[in-house]
Amino acid sequence: MYVPKEQSDESFLWENPAANGKIPLIALDDVGAYSLWIFNNPSDSAGLDLEVATDQISFPEIAAVFTRVTGKKGIHKRVSLEEYLPKAEPYPNAWANWSAGPDVKRDESSMTWRENFSAWWRYWSEGKGATRDMALLDRIHPNRIKNLEEWMRLKKYDGKPRPIMKNLEDLRAR
Repeated sequence: MYVPKEQSDESFLWENPAANGKIPLIALDDVGAYSLWIFNNPSDSAGLDLEVATDQISFPEIAAVFTRVTGKKGIHKRVSLEEYLPKAEPYPNAWANWSAGPDVKRDESSMTWRENFSAWWRYWSEGKGATRDMALLDRIHPNRIKNLEEWMRLKKYDGKPRPIMKNLEDLRAR
């Protein structure tokens, strides 16, 4: 959902229903350090809801950082949920846990991908998500990646899609 589409003019477009709300993003490289801290510091971590993030940033800011880092034009275009959902859905009537496959038995607790992400976009894109305590995160992991710009430079991010998690290709390979 965060991968832009390269346009014919070589710009990169993030087209989604996000407003200007800040969304917490986490660099996967840093997750282990926070997990280890939790286990190594039970007196400090017991009962703590440790919400981690590399950066808290809006989609217009993501596009601007992308432009600064890559020299390629980054654009965020806000579209309605009704326009966005059919373009983004993994397959028609996908379930929220779509990677399990369309034939997995469901029950009344199941929700569709659209139900799940409609709520998600309304919550996060308006900046209603919890803010992260960046000073605490710096104390726990002083060498963490500090922001999206640092992450983009470190990863040589170019806006092109790269698989990092299991996806539809993994499902089809079964």
